Amino acid sequence: MTMATTPSSYRPLGPADRDNFAQLCQHTREGFEDALDLVLIHNEREVRGRQPRASLNPLIVLLSVAAWERFVIDLKAIARGHFEAAGVYDETRQNDRGARFATAVRVLGPMSAGRLPEAWSVRTFEAWSGKTPTNPYTLTGKETARLEAEVESWRALRNKVAHWCLPQDGATANWRSDAATHTIQSGQARIALSLFLQLVDQAIVALAEAADFVDVDKLRLPASWFSAEPPPGLRGVANPGVLWDGEPLTW
Repeated sequence: MTMATTPSSYRPLGPADRDNFAQLCQHTREGFEDALDLVLIHNEREVRGRQPRASLNPLIVLLSVAAWERFVIDLKAIARGHFEAAGVYDETRQNDRGARFATAVRVLGPMSAGRLPEAWSVRTFEAWSGKTPTNPYTLTGKETARLEAEVESWRALRNKVAHWCLPQDGATANWRSDAATHTIQSGQARIALSLFLQLVDQAIVALAEAADFVDVDKLRLPASWFSAEPPPGLRGVANPGVLWDGEPLTW
């Protein structure tokens, strides 16, 4: 029987973990690519009202949260010595399961040698207009309770997407819609994606610095995803359009 690893056993990555961590980062990048691709599809034409492209928005939320959670879970696999390949670790029989924000901090804190959660500083948004996030503000890891509430709200909304129960949602802060029906709007979905992109990218930096890894930029998410105006050719799209609000995210 496999012994469960306790949270206190999490520690910074070592030289022997570099290849596994690089594989984990690549797999995380691929997960976010799926969500980003849906944003780019949405950008192909102006969409108003309940049109087929509106169905992309809940999937963006679902994939964004999934990429974050798999990142955390695979880090636990490395720490426990159970990492075989990115995306396959099953922690059913382990203690400290899942990827709630509190669990993520218990993992990322010691693995980053104490850099996280305080090192987090993300540019996020209070609202949206159409596909554009609005009212930007900076949320840092020093505001742990506020950051936890934001992450857990998106996780709750993801669960409702997965179980097709949005109409029953009366408590999730990030379910707000000015549409006539129960929908997740494009600007709202982009807020979720932007939050988890920044959390993961900054976690990669903190973990790599704690491990004294070189060439950290090779492990990070692409800087073009965070830019005010992504370059032509992003993900093979000649004119990708603005992803966020016309201002860069924190990279």
